[in-house]
Amino acid sequence: MSQYTHNPVGKRIGNLVWFHINYLTMVVNESEAEIILAAAKDFAPEANIVRLDVKRRTAQLIHCPEFDETHEPALAYTYDINKGRLTRYRNNPYIFHQKHLMVMHNYQGFDYQSSLERTKQWKACVVMNDNLDQGFYLKIGREKYWNMWLSKVGIAR
Repeated sequence: MSQYTHNPVGKRIGNLVWFHINYLTMVVNESEAEIILAAAKDFAPEANIVRLDVKRRTAQLIHCPEFDETHEPALAYTYDINKGRLTRYRNNPYIFHQKHLMVMHNYQGFDYQSSLERTKQWKACVVMNDNLDQGFYLKIGREKYWNMWLSKVGIAR
């Protein structure tokens, strides 16, 4: 959807970028923002995160009820705007790491610096742990595995 190649805010992995909906107009153009906001109003009113595929020009709306309250917030649901499909996550939901990348440094919902320090803390444990399996970075995207790993390395949830 986005016409921009560089996003001033957002967590980017490959062609995907995740960002807080408050920054929508910083990432997409005006007409795209209107489409996304209309979909949010009609189908995902609680959505607070947008996932944008900058190559395919598609978007999903994501609801993370505890985005501001927890270090690694869980996804409650996603709404795929292009497919018109709502997916709920109840058991072992996906979680977000490095949520500070989805907002600007002056975001008021949570302590930006604390989120940055949290990322440094767990990434330091990853570097020190030589025996991680190959699928580690895929597995930490799920709440159960993440909580188990945090416990194993002695980091509070």
